[in-house]
Amino acid sequence: MDWVSLPDEVNDLVNSLTLYNGKMIAGGHFTNAGSTNANKIAAWDGTNWSSLGNGLSGGFNPYVYKTMVFNNELYTVGNFDSAGTVATKDIAKWNGSAWFGFGSGSNAAIYSISAFNNEIYVGGTFDTIGGIPAKHIAKWNGLNWQALGSGVQGNNVNDMYVFQNELYIIGVFDSVGNVPCNNVARWNGIAWNNASSGIDYGSSALTIENNKLLAGSQGTLISSTFYQQIKQWDGNNWISFSQQQMIPVRAFINFNSSLYCSGGTGTGPIGGSNVMVWDSTLATWTVVGTGVNNYIQGLCVFNNELYCGGYFKKSTGGYHNYIARYGNISGINEVKESYIFTIKPN
Repeated sequence: MDWVSLPDEVNDLVNSLTLYNGKMIAGGHFTNAGSTNANKIAAWDGTNWSSLGNGLSGGFNPYVYKTMVFNNELYTVGNFDSAGTVATKDIAKWNGSAWFGFGSGSNAAIYSISAFNNEIYVGGTFDTIGGIPAKHIAKWNGLNWQALGSGVQGNNVNDMYVFQNELYIIGVFDSVGNVPCNNVARWNGIAWNNASSGIDYGSSALTIENNKLLAGSQGTLISSTFYQQIKQWDGNNWISFSQQQMIPVRAFINFNSSLYCSGGTGTGPIGGSNVMVWDSTLATWTVVGTGVNNYIQGLCVFNNELYCGGYFKKSTGGYHNYIARYGNISGINEVKESYIFTIKPN
């Protein structure tokens, strides 16, 4: 078992991988998936790539950053001006056959999206959306955009996750609304609250493991101080998750009852190669295969195999271009047979 190239790959960075209508949706900076023209987004059925209409385009350096499925529709956010032929800024949705927009959208990139209380929440670097002031975070009620108080005071919102009936956000900020917080906050649908003293670094990924919320960070060294890159929250307190500090994290996924994390070069202990699996019994991280040669941005399980997407590519000494799966190297199940040889003299 190791990381295996797809028969047809994409031609640029992959940021997100999501399941939708029996296919895996890849989003990123690419313009081609195999021989298929696919602007920033494409669908993989296990054998072939297909486009989603005319994809996403427009603006400076357009890209898809995150995708999410809600009410059987695929939502995509990032940095773009149009979806198919529909003008929409930085957020769009696909119903399986056509693209739909959200009016004038945001004035800067959207990095995160989540559904909470049957409404769509987005976060990023923007400070207006739909023509209204909304600093780094807003919600869509199905008809209009709404701000959440005075918004996030800081640089950005990188990820969102629903935990214990509250929406948690992480990023780089020091207050939300009038509530002081430290890079993490929670919204109960009415008001903001902090998560104790928060965490001492900007974070980029959230997940749930053993009924606790995990926050992962890409950062390793901040102001000459090393920080643990994964911490866990039980609803009241932050506690250490792993004593191994060199685990920069961009994405989490649970697969076969195990926690996987991906990040930048040097993930995990010495010898780590951008994707690791957590052994909860031994409380240690283990390298997954021989890894890839650059950072991994997204993880997904499709057809019971683990897929990864990111910035790794063959030209820098690896064997895969931007997307790979973890499976049998031959691409087929291994068959072991026994043979009996008889050696006779000439």
